[in-house]
Order: sequence, then structure tokens, then C-alpha cells
Amino acid sequence: MTYSAKKLSELLAMDGADSALGHCMEALAESPGDAGLHHVYGRVLNNLGRLEEALHELNQAIGIDTENSLMLAHRGHILLRLQRRDEAVDDFQNALALESSQVVALGGLASICLAVGRTAEATALLVRLTECDPGKQMHWLNLGLARHESGLLHEAEEALRTALELLPGDPDTSCALASVLQSQGRLDEASEWFARVLHSQPTHPQAIAAMAGIREILGRPDEAMDMLRPMLTGKTGEVAPAIGLAAAQLLQKSGDTKDAVAQLEAVLSNDGTDALQRSTAHFLLSAIMDKKGEYDKAFVEAEKANRIRSGRYSEKHQEHCFARSREIFASGILQNPGSVAMQESPVIFIVGMPRSGTSLVEQILDSHSNIYGAGELDFVGRIVAGLVESVASRRPYPDCLEEMKPSQIEALSTDLSGHYATLAGSARFVTDKMWQNFEFLGLIQLILPAARVIHCRRDSRDTGLSCFLQGFGVAGPPFSYSLPGIAHYYGQYMEMMNYWQRTLTLRILDLHYEQLVTDPEVQIRRLLEFLGLEWEPACLEFHRNRRMVKTASSDQVRQPLYRSSIGRHRNYSVHMDDFFAALQAGGDG
Repeated sequence: MTYSAKKLSELLAMDGADSALGHCMEALAESPGDAGLHHVYGRVLNNLGRLEEALHELNQAIGIDTENSLMLAHRGHILLRLQRRDEAVDDFQNALALESSQVVALGGLASICLAVGRTAEATALLVRLTECDPGKQMHWLNLGLARHESGLLHEAEEALRTALELLPGDPDTSCALASVLQSQGRLDEASEWFARVLHSQPTHPQAIAAMAGIREILGRPDEAMDMLRPMLTGKTGEVAPAIGLAAAQLLQKSGDTKDAVAQLEAVLSNDGTDALQRSTAHFLLSAIMDKKGEYDKAFVEAEKANRIRSGRYSEKHQEHCFARSREIFASGILQNPGSVAMQESPVIFIVGMPRSGTSLVEQILDSHSNIYGAGELDFVGRIVAGLVESVASRRPYPDCLEEMKPSQIEALSTDLSGHYATLAGSARFVTDKMWQNFEFLGLIQLILPAARVIHCRRDSRDTGLSCFLQGFGVAGPPFSYSLPGIAHYYGQYMEMMNYWQRTLTLRILDLHYEQLVTDPEVQIRRLLEFLGLEWEPACLEFHRNRRMVKTASSDQVRQPLYRSSIGRHRNYSVHMDDFFAALQAGGDG
């Protein structure tokens, strides 16, 4: 019996590639000019991992049926598996040009955008995917993960709750939702969701590791280790990587570096360790070596960690985005700010490069009775992400700003002011420490012209090194995984900040990390004077403030000020000559 392409596709879905393989070959022997048969045969070969043969069959199919969007999309996925990313993008885009709702192509393009760190584009594609195919749980899960990586926490929560409605109790989705809640500081709710996973799967590694992490955040490291200990009894290679990493982090912080290194080596030797976990393990090893003063070894481990996650940063894309923003704001759109925001604003934006002292500044300010430190908020990012829709424009941000009406500016101003005022509560001010907001200072002036901005500065060499050694987890900035990327982005950031400071009327205070550390009282008094606040001694005792800090600097802000981070780059100078030169070439003197 000879099967048609439709029957073979059904057989592939029901019984798998092995079952369909022979039937495909028989059918093609009888009908070698059937595009559909070549298409299905290519999918079978793809499922069997025979990628070059699969590509040949899809080429045959498309050669016969040149305008089939599904064939183009499937060939794109094969090309992607063959590491031919640019060709895959062409196929996905051509498929979407033929059929704008082609879900295979939308998913493929979204995965590429996520891989290269273009999370905003990935999120937009995944939104389209959920609109075209709203009943598929995996689309909503991926959308939630992308939004989490983009820092759009509320939207991530919405997507993941939708995914759970489609597949109630799914452990991966439940853990993803719990992680988003944890990122929002809603630790009780996050713990509840992790506990649900553990109720059905008591040994779920991710849930146990995350629960231990929450205990550590709450200042209960002994409880955290007690949760992990029963899972650490297996032989080398049998302990789940998530558990080994969580244990290593706790052991490192307690000073037990020998056992921490043993756990990390076991994680790296485990075949089940994924790429992100391997990267995290190398970053932790780098931190241990750095603390021991073994800087060459620390740099080697950091290189390994970053190499795993590099390749996600596009210099051309970044240059285009920042240049276009300057062009738009030079066109005169700042002449009509929102009328509500012309009054006093409660928000203090703390901006600058990652690892430039933003967490330290917020911790100091939160120690004042009239300031509430709210952490990294996604309010401005959410406005940017939704601006095209709210303005009803067909142009992306920032071009869509040219179409905004005064009433829309006022509505955004009222909405954003309300969010910040609610968070501030009885305090006079609330801080938003989302460092990337420096990109949007033009928009901030448009809708909140009375806001204050603290621009954190630090020696570019120390900032860049700290980014390179850090490891930022799932949502790390794409530029931070290579020294050339860091140097390039630093130059772009400085060009952007210099432009804003020349052209905006926002109140912006430059605060240098080195001056803050060496002369804290003078600099803190300067900070408070900028904000119009009286001096409070508690600001000097910021390390006694027990507020939760969710960023990479959470340990540092629990300690009194120390100067050891000043000039840290000298320990690594033998490895960083090219980086230093690139910084100078980029305009940093």
C-alpha cells in the first residue's frame, strides 16, 4: 500500500519517524515529483537527526512548490539545527511574507531572537503566535519565559497563568510562574507555587533549589542547606545540577570553598547539566578563584562561562536603536510634556551601567525615612513595549512617539505617576533602580518631567570587569558576555547619556562610585541635598537595613563600605589590554 503525503504526515505524528521512514521511500519511488512527499520525508529525516538529507528533501519540495509557507518554515528549522542561522531567518521571513500567521515560522524566528538576546522582538513574535494559535500551552509558556527575561514581570505572570489554565498543574510552568513571582519580591506566593510542585513531585530539583534560594534570601542559610542535604547524597553525576549549584552557592558564601568547588566540578561533569547551568558553575568557580587571589584562574573560568552565553549581542542593532532614539528626540517632540507630571514627582530614577553602584545608592536612600526603595521596576519598560498599540501606530518605538497626541501623553503621565505614588505610600519618594532606564530618559521627560535622575558612574575598567565576572542569570544583558561587547555597549551608553545631559531639562545628578566609597558622608549629603531632604545618620548605616535586595549586589549592600573594588581591574590587566584600548577608542578617557 502506497501512502499519500497526508497519510504519511498522520503516520509520522502517531507512530514516529522510524515507522514512517520506509513508507516515505516507497511513496517517493512511485511519485518522485510530489512536493508533499519530499516535504514529509524531510520532516522524517529531521526527526531522525539526519539533517543534511532532510535539508536536501526540503530543497526538492520547495523547488517544486515554491510558495509553500509551511515548507519554508520547516526548512528554516532544519537550517537552524545546522547552525545556518542567517539562512533560517530568510526562510522564516519568506514564510511569513506568504502567510503572516504561519505559526512554525513565528516560533522559529522567536527562538532565534531569544538566542541572540533580542528579547523584545522575540516577545512580539510570541504574542503573535499566541494570537494565531491561542490553545497551545507551550506558546504561552515561552511567552512567559521571554517576558520574564525582558523584565516584563506582570505580563510574564499573565502569560504563565494562561499556560496553567491550558495545562493545570504542569510543573515546568508552575516553576516558571514561581520564579516570576520571586522576581517581583512576592516570596510567599512564589514559595506556595514551588510547594505545589513539590507536593506532586517531592524531589523536583528546580523547585527544591529555588525554595532553598528563597530561604537564603530571607537570611536563613542553615534551613536552605537542610532542604538541599537529602538531595546531595548521590554519587558523582547523580546529584541534579540545580541542587549542586544551589549547594555550591551556599557553601561559597559560608566560606567552605573546598566543598563548593567539589559540587561545581560534579555539576560540570554531569551529562544532564544544561548550558545555562554550566555557565553558572564556571561563574561561581571564577568568584571562588577571585576571592582566593588566583586571578588568572578566575579569568579563565569567567571566559568559559561567558563563551557559553556569548553571541547574543548585535553591535549594529544597538547602534541603530540608540541613534534612532537621538534622531526622534531631536525632532522637537519634547515640547509638549504631560500636564499632570509638570507637578512634583515622587520617583527617583537610578540609572547607569550594571555594576556601577546603583544597588548601593538605592540601599543608602532606602535607609532614609522619606524614601522607599522599590528595586528594579518594569513600569517604563512596559510603557515602551505597549506604546505602539496604545498610540495605534504601525511604527515601532521610538518612531511611534511622533504620532502621540497630547491627550495620550497626559494619560500615560497620569497612569505612571499613579503607579509610583502607590508604591511610595507614606514616603515622599520612591526609587526605580532599573538601570536600563537611561535609554528612555527622553520618554521620561516627556511624561514625567519633574522626576529626578541619579546617574551612577564608576571607573569603566572596573565596571566592565565586574560585568564580565558576574554572570547575571537568565535575564543577563547580552553585551555582558564578552569584553568587546562590554566595551562597545559602554561607548554607546556614554554617547546616549552625554546626549541626554546636553538636551534634556530633567534634573540629573552624576554620582561617582569611587567618591561615594572614599568620602561617603559628603556624597550622601550631596545626594540628599539634590532630593531636598534633611540629613539622617541611618543613611551611613545602610548595611544594617534588612530590606530584600534581588540584584547581583545583594551581598555587597549588606556590608559597610569598602574600597577593595576600586582599581580591581589591575588584578586582571594582563588579560585586558585590548578591552582597555577599546574603551578609550569608544570615547572613555
